Amino acid sequence: MTIEPPEFGESPARPGPADFTPAAVPLARPVHAPSPSPASPMLLTERSRSAALLELGVFALLVLFLSLAVGQLGWAARQFELVKSEQTALLGSTIVFSVLAVACLVAVLKRGGGNFASVGLAARGLGVNVALGIAAAVAAFGAFYVAIGILYLVYTPGYESMQSNAGELADSLPKLHPIGFFLLSIWVGVWEELAFRGFVLTRLRRVFGRWWPAVLISSILFALPHMETQMRVMTFPLFMIAVTWALITIWRKSLIPAIIGHALFDFIMLIFVFYGPAGPIAEG
Repeated sequence: MTIEPPEFGESPARPGPADFTPAAVPLARPVHAPSPSPASPMLLTERSRSAALLELGVFALLVLFLSLAVGQLGWAARQFELVKSEQTALLGSTIVFSVLAVACLVAVLKRGGGNFASVGLAARGLGVNVALGIAAAVAAFGAFYVAIGILYLVYTPGYESMQSNAGELADSLPKLHPIGFFLLSIWVGVWEELAFRGFVLTRLRRVFGRWWPAVLISSILFALPHMETQMRVMTFPLFMIAVTWALITIWRKSLIPAIIGHALFDFIMLIFVFYGPAGPIAEG
C-alpha cells in the first residue's frame, strides 16, 4: 500500500478499505505440532504400582508352588524308576515346570488386563529385532568373558573353580542330539526371557518407577536359580549376561532380541560342553 504525501493545505488522506489488498496482508501459516509418540506398553503407564506389585507377588507364589510340586514329582519318578537317569528326571522336571510357569504367567497377565505387548512381544520392528538377536548373543559372550576377567583379577579361587563348571553342567543334563539341544535352547530362551525380562523386569520398573533397580533385581533373580545346575561362582557371569539382555530389551522396547540371543548363547554353550574337546563324547 502506497500513500502519497498531501499537497500544501490539504489534510492527509486516510487509507480506505480499497487500499488493503490480499497481497498486502501477510497470512500466518498454521502451526502443526508434532504428535507425541505413544508410550511403550512395557512401561505399564495404565497400571498402578500396587497392581504391578500384586502381579509379581501372585506369580512368585505360583512359581514357588510349582517348584515344590514338580520337584516332588521328579523325586517320585526317580524312586519308582520311571526314568532311566537322574539327568533325564531333572530335564523332564525342568521342562514340565517351565511349561506350567508360562501358563501361570499368561493367566496372571490376562487376569490383570495386560497383553503380550506389555511383556515385549510385539510385531513392531520384528525384522530388525530378529537380526539384533545375533548381536544380543555376541554381547552376552562379551559380558561373560568380562565377568571372567573380573573374577580373575579380584577372586582368583573363584576363577580357578570355574574350570570344572562344564563338568557340573554335563552331569546335570542328559546328552542330547544337537537338534534336541537346539529345541531345548529355544524353549529356555522363550521361557526365561518371558519370565525375567518380559514380566519381572517390567513390573519391577512400574513398582520402583525407574529402570535401574528393576534391572539389578531381575538380573539377580535370574542368576540365583542357576546354582542348581552350575557352580555358585557362575552367578556373577550370569548376572552380567542378564544385565546385558535387560539393557537390550529396554533399548529396543522388545523382548525378541533377548530371546534369540539367549537361545543362541545356550545352544553354543551346550554344544561346546557336550561336543567340544573336553565334552563327554571326547571322553568316550
